[in-house]
Amino acid sequence: MRSYTKEQLQNFTLKELEKVPDDLVMKLGISNMKRYLKLLNSAEKKIDQPTEKLSIDEYPKLSLDGKAKFWAGQMHRSMRWQSESGLNPYSIYSESGLIEILKFDPNFMQLLPRIYNIWSGTFDSEKVDRIMQKQYKNILKNHKIG
Repeated sequence: MRSYTKEQLQNFTLKELEKVPDDLVMKLGISNMKRYLKLLNSAEKKIDQPTEKLSIDEYPKLSLDGKAKFWAGQMHRSMRWQSESGLNPYSIYSESGLIEILKFDPNFMQLLPRIYNIWSGTFDSEKVDRIMQKQYKNILKNHKIG
């Protein structure tokens, strides 16, 4: 079980603190924790709401490559923002975000190889794939999608 300082517990909810990786909990001061959580929530919102820049009517009309380009851009941008902020770019991937994506496009997981090809090694696609596959297995086991 994690341990938190009294100051952390006074300034954050446990749900917020649980979003912060163990190695950062004790390293970040209160102001940096607030900044980290704000950036994390912003990145999660981007993944949780994939329709921001593309209407629901337009997305189904895209080719597989078009859909992959859409997701590659969304995911890459969120990871880049995390990285530029000095944060872990892979922490943007949440189970709840993947659930929302799968509600929007139940075939999303089949797009991943195309997405990784579009990235051309910018980020560690193997690491992303491990994270996504693990979350997908958890979702299949614990949730009903669609």
